[in-house]
Amino acid sequence: MPKPVHQGDATYISGGIGLDEQHALEAAARNYNLEITNADRKGEFTDGINLVIKNKSGHDVLRATDTGPLFYAKLPPGEYTIRATSGNQQRVRHVMIAAKGATDVHLIWPQMG
Repeated sequence: MPKPVHQGDATYISGGIGLDEQHALEAAARNYNLEITNADRKGEFTDGINLVIKNKSGHDVLRATDTGPLFYAKLPPGEYTIRATSGNQQRVRHVMIAAKGATDVHLIWPQMG
């Protein structure tokens, strides 16, 4: 099981390579309020994604490099911008994290190889 990483008020875990790790992360998901899934157009998981999450004021809340296909974060409630990068491709999403519940973000990337 990947270990949680703490950055200021944010905590995250990432991974999902192999079924055991994938199941362990999914079991831990209830402790996090943001889920980011990275996959290609065929639905195959992708990894190696770099993430920057900024709050409404534009300040970095979380930076993570070389993340796995499953990424779970616990953030304070509020509005955020997620900037994900893989190679020369970039995805930007704006999300609202509520006081209760979870927000799911699915990022689709070009197929590798």
